[in-house]
Amino acid sequence: MTEEGKQYKIFGRRKGKSLSNLQKEYFKNYINDFSIFKTNDDGALNLRKINPKDLFDCIEDIRLEIGFGMGDFLFEKALAHPNVGFVGCEVFENGVASLLAKIIKFRINNIRIHFGNCLDLIHNFNCLTLNKIYILFPDPWPKTKHKKRRFFNENNSMYLCSLLKKNGTISIATDIEDYANQILGIMQSKDNFNYIDSNFFQTEKKIKKNLDTKYQQKALKFGRKINYLNFKKND
Repeated sequence: MTEEGKQYKIFGRRKGKSLSNLQKEYFKNYINDFSIFKTNDDGALNLRKINPKDLFDCIEDIRLEIGFGMGDFLFEKALAHPNVGFVGCEVFENGVASLLAKIIKFRINNIRIHFGNCLDLIHNFNCLTLNKIYILFPDPWPKTKHKKRRFFNENNSMYLCSLLKKNGTISIATDIEDYANQILGIMQSKDNFNYIDSNFFQTEKKIKKNLDTKYQQKALKFGRKINYLNFKKND
């Protein structure tokens, strides 16, 4: 099976409470307008190799968020930077519905959605095409027997890093200390990436709703340190 047609396994919650009638209507009428991959008659995604620049008109700066949750961060970034193209991946139906409603209400044209496994997307994007990648509070899978489920591992990081242009950055937030150490170990072993002291997260905190997700609130409630990790590609 080719990369274009291959689908990969990833873990995570797919559905929450039932969608409202309006959300169901948005899904029915608009999801394909903003989806990167169209859905076949059998319900499967029509995966194919794609250049992210082809998703937007005359936009060179393309950025990716993996696991956008309810879509607040992606939505606010798109509003603040109308000349930047934003791509978001999410498997949680309610989160996709929430973002889709914002896109339609505010007539946003610089967001594209992959409703499904992010690996199906990153394995089909052309290399050296993204300026930034955001991964904010990925599922921690803290139990030892579940750590193999963590998204950010050696293999997935290789594909992610290959998508970034020279001087492209990847920004990650996690409140799980050993996950942060795992990420640091993986990234510091790469000769073409440097850990950078960026003000990205400090700047984002000043934006309405910023990074204050329910995961961050939970971390602060239980007194866990939040690790903000930024890396820059140097070639």
